[in-house]
Amino acid sequence: TIPGLRIARPGEFSERAFLNDKLDLAQAEAIADLIDASSEQAARSALNSLQGAFSARVNHLVEALTHLRIYVEAAIDF
Repeated sequence: TIPGLRIARPGEFSERAFLNDKLDLAQAEAIADLIDASSEQAARSALNSLQGAFSARVNHLVEALTHLRIYVEAAIDF
């Protein structure tokens, strides 16, 4: 055996990907949803989230709200 070598814990690869910013929280949760999917539609939905579809929509909303906040703050200042 190789010193320090061990079998990965369940979910360890997903955990490491999340901690190293390779997956966001929605994508990490989508992995669990995909594993637990009981129908093809549920699996498709989880796969879309895993591929970043949900995160992209959320990021777009965050960006729009940031621009709106900048506009409102500028309007208040002038």
